[in-house]
Amino acid sequence: MSRRLAAIAAVALAAAAACSGPGAGARSGHLTMLVAWGGNQLKSFSEAVVVPYERRTGIQVDLESTRALTQEIDADLRQSDPPDVAALPSIGAISQYARTSRLYPLDGVAGARGFGGPWSSLTRSAGRVYAIPVKIDVKSLVWYPPAAFRAGGHAVPATWPQLLALSSAMQRAGRQPWCLAVASGATSGWPGADWLSDILLSSYPAAVYQDWAAGKLPWTSGPVQQSWLAWDKALDGGGAVFGGHAAALTAKVGTIGPASSGCLLSRGTLVDQDFAVGTRYGTDYAFFPFPPGRPGSASPLQVGADFVGMFRDSPAARDFIGYLTQPATQRAWIDYPGSSGFSPSSAVPPGAYPDPARRDIAKLLTSGRRLCLSASDVMPSDVSTALDNAVLAYLTVPGALTSKILPTLATVPAEHAPIPAICG
Repeated sequence: MSRRLAAIAAVALAAAAACSGPGAGARSGHLTMLVAWGGNQLKSFSEAVVVPYERRTGIQVDLESTRALTQEIDADLRQSDPPDVAALPSIGAISQYARTSRLYPLDGVAGARGFGGPWSSLTRSAGRVYAIPVKIDVKSLVWYPPAAFRAGGHAVPATWPQLLALSSAMQRAGRQPWCLAVASGATSGWPGADWLSDILLSSYPAAVYQDWAAGKLPWTSGPVQQSWLAWDKALDGGGAVFGGHAAALTAKVGTIGPASSGCLLSRGTLVDQDFAVGTRYGTDYAFFPFPPGRPGSASPLQVGADFVGMFRDSPAARDFIGYLTQPATQRAWIDYPGSSGFSPSSAVPPGAYPDPARRDIAKLLTSGRRLCLSASDVMPSDVSTALDNAVLAYLTVPGALTSKILPTLATVPAEHAPIPAICG
């Protein structure tokens, strides 16, 4: 465990200090948990969820945060030293670990079967529950500064063609409208993959999206190639990107936002926006859903999720995972200052969110729109990595998209084991 100590000390020092002794009726125990969260998300989880659990049970929970989560788990497994539990953002990884008997089934854990679609199908492999959703994010959002829109005479677009027209109008006015940052360590490029998912979902039936995620749709097929070309058109080959493609390649995810950076449009989740302290929702920033390809329709919402899985079976691990599924635990997390995620539990209504931005996003989640998990989160890790690398290659040499980048991507074996329906 020595190689984990630095990360654990940085993340959980406050939690450990708060748990100097077991609480009433506590069981002795120790758990390690690996997550991909950072910043306020990690802090709010530690203080709102982990610390109360430690105080109540006397079980110490050591948190380690890493952006290269599956790579670290794979290294841990090779050393026979996996974490007790991990928050996995990739359904593809969950299926792989379940098939290779790395994950333990959670059928008997309290709350394991208490979720509706699409979560209920995504947590299972061969009929058994191997993971439980604990946090979700909505990706199909476009953020903008309302005050700047009003000053420029711009209207919120209702369709994809209107969004393209808006972007072009902003360019004619001398602006580079799109905020874009894709640098994210070992996973750099993933925001571009999410862009492609939103475009494909807004233009084609969900069955086409499912086939793409399942590896049944070639990378050079019409829907996939047209989605790439549509993204290129929106970004105007880099001319519509704040600072250009080169700036997008080096800017870290979450450091460029429409309320503070000079750009006016930013696609992605709430947590990935750069809203400075003091900016106000509704005045300085707001969002609209990613627009559909045609009038009168509503695009599905692309969502990301973190699913907790168990790599070491123990009463303490099962108890902790059951605790994470409880509505009271979910409410405590979303109510904590700095929290930005959303609960997958229907027992947590939109009114439970303390801030207006998340209340409006939660209303969108419960509005009846179809929810679809990010395609790259379902693909095997080597395929999703190849997609991320293709995004980086496109931003480096946009003109090589159809001549080199997509044909190269097409050489990556894409078909994999059957996946559950990723659209609820």
